[in-house]
Amino acid sequence: MSDYYDLLGIERGADKDAIRSAYRDRLEGASQSERAKLNKAWNVLSDPVQRGRYDGADADGSAVDDIDDDDARVPARPSSRTGGRPTRGAGRADRSAAGERRPRPPAREPLAPTIILPDGMEMAPTRQRGTALLIDFLIFFLIYILAFAALLPAMVNQRYPAQTKRIDAINKEITLLDKQKTKADDRAGNSKLSKLERDTAKAEAKTLDKQITTRNDRITTISKDFQGFALLLYAAILVVMLAIVVPPTALNGQTLGMRLRKVRVVRVDGSPVGWIGALTRFLIPLALALFIPSIGAIVGLGMVVWFFRDRNRQGLHDKLAKTVVVAAD
Repeated sequence: MSDYYDLLGIERGADKDAIRSAYRDRLEGASQSERAKLNKAWNVLSDPVQRGRYDGADADGSAVDDIDDDDARVPARPSSRTGGRPTRGAGRADRSAAGERRPRPPAREPLAPTIILPDGMEMAPTRQRGTALLIDFLIFFLIYILAFAALLPAMVNQRYPAQTKRIDAINKEITLLDKQKTKADDRAGNSKLSKLERDTAKAEAKTLDKQITTRNDRITTISKDFQGFALLLYAAILVVMLAIVVPPTALNGQTLGMRLRKVRVVRVDGSPVGWIGALTRFLIPLALALFIPSIGAIVGLGMVVWFFRDRNRQGLHDKLAKTVVVAAD
């Protein structure tokens, strides 16, 4: 029976830094099978909860080598009538008599990280990082609402007054046509009316729908007059958002949310993230959210929250920038 402490060559009272250092030393020159065992030992001993369970099982004489897989399995009591094999209801009856339930199998152990941080650094707790992300997201959301609900329409109206007036007039026509179409649809589905009346209503609704489509196409054509100006405004908003997060990240590794939740960004080798790394980390998700309608915001947010399921707790934007979020001192 192997022992994780002996495998890493450390004392049982070793702290996390000593475990990390020993793990890193053992990885050098290790074969693939040895690396798998070392990863398992690191994953258990670096986590206080798993380490406590491991030490407790070792003290009780349990099979510590399989602590994460077999510690919750309760063997069925053999039955003399079945030649040592348990009957279908035997386990249920035994649990009922003992007044206990069979414990659930433990959750699958997460994969060991492939990034080994320098001594004194550790991955940021998921909850703190998630809260920091929420704070920064709320700041971006307020900027977005202010820009697109107030600033952008006002600037377009000031620069292109004729086009905006035409669009407003067409939108009013679309609203009126939409109300008429709703009434026609209601008549078409009214079983109390005659078939002729329902067919007439269906034809009317179809005609109104074509008129609405024509007017929407007209709005699209008019909007092309100020499409370039709108893109410039989007770019200006992107610059503002980047100015909020890139400089503080490049200088001290923290956005406002990260500073409040005491986490920070570093490169995977533990060095400061720098200006290029900070710009790379934020540019792509923000650009996707601004320049691609609807789906862009979903894709950009998905890139960021990928860290919840990543073994190194990296979002896709972290992987592009070669960064990782760690606990701040």
